Amino acid sequence: VDVGDRWKCIYEICQPRIGDHILAFNDIHLLMSTLGNKQKKESEKLMESIKTFINNHTGTQRDIMQKIGITICEAVQAYSDGDFAKAVDIFLPVRYKVVNIGGSNAQRDLFNLFLINAALKSSKKEHHQLARSLLVERKALKESAPMTDRLMGKAIAQVE
Repeated sequence: VDVGDRWKCIYEICQPRIGDHILAFNDIHLLMSTLGNKQKKESEKLMESIKTFINNHTGTQRDIMQKIGITICEAVQAYSDGDFAKAVDIFLPVRYKVVNIGGSNAQRDLFNLFLINAALKSSKKEHHQLARSLLVERKALKESAPMTDRLMGKAIAQVE
C-alpha cells in the first residue's frame, strides 16, 4: 500500500529516539521507521547500537532484546531487503514469543501480518502453505476481519 510521505514523517519523529533502548518494542518500530524511509545507514547504525546494548547492559529489556527483539529486527531487515523467505525463516521460531516485547494485542498483530505477508511473498512453496495455515488460524480468531479475507484470496490464488 502506498503510504505517501508517512514514512518520512514517522522517521522524523522517531529519529531522536534511536539509541535510547527503552523497550524492545520501541526499537523494533524505530528500525521499521528507518527502513520505511529508506535510511539504510541509519538502520545499520541502529542495529549496531542494539547489538552494543545487548553486549554491554543488563536488565529485562536487554534480555528481551537478546532473546526475541534482535531476531525480529533481523527478520524485518530481511523483508525490507526483499528476502521474504529469509524473513520467514528468521521470524518463525520467535512467533509465539512476540507477546514478551510488550504492546497491545492490536499492536502485536502487526507481527502476525508481517509473517503472513512474508510467507505469501516468499519463493518457497512451504511458506505459501504456512501463510494459508496462519490465515486459517487468524480467521478462527477474527471471524469478521476483511483483511484476513483479502489475504486468504491472495493465498488461494497462489495455489491455482
